[in-house]
Amino acid sequence: MTYALETSLLRSEPGHAVTVRLFEPLPRPTGCLPPRTLVRLKEHIDANLDSSLPMTELAQLAGLSISHFARCFRKSMGMPPHTYVKQRRVARAREMLSATNLPVAEIALVLGFSDQSHFTRRFREIIGVPPGAYRLSIR
Repeated sequence: MTYALETSLLRSEPGHAVTVRLFEPLPRPTGCLPPRTLVRLKEHIDANLDSSLPMTELAQLAGLSISHFARCFRKSMGMPPHTYVKQRRVARAREMLSATNLPVAEIALVLGFSDQSHFTRRFREIIGVPPGAYRLSIR
């Protein structure tokens, strides 16, 4: 474990020693991706929710191999990259369902889902109700 140390070196005269006092443990970093890289990745994902966002593209943006990127992203964000992208798409869908009158099928395509059925399954998986019922409940 890493500790914060306070060290006082006394003059190297006979009979003098080094005084070391231990303090509480230093906080360990929660992830292996630097905060600046995480911000860049989040911005890239939010700006490109309509495209497929392959893992190779995200790993290249972070400057890591695909497998190392996947491990680091999971450790830093608490979920795999695919799950994060899916949750961001559903969050954007919630915004669009409440702010626009676009049909559900069009929202699905705008957010990069393959079709309305795929979008509805993922939306229900995360929110608990289908998009149409969600839209009715907020109006």
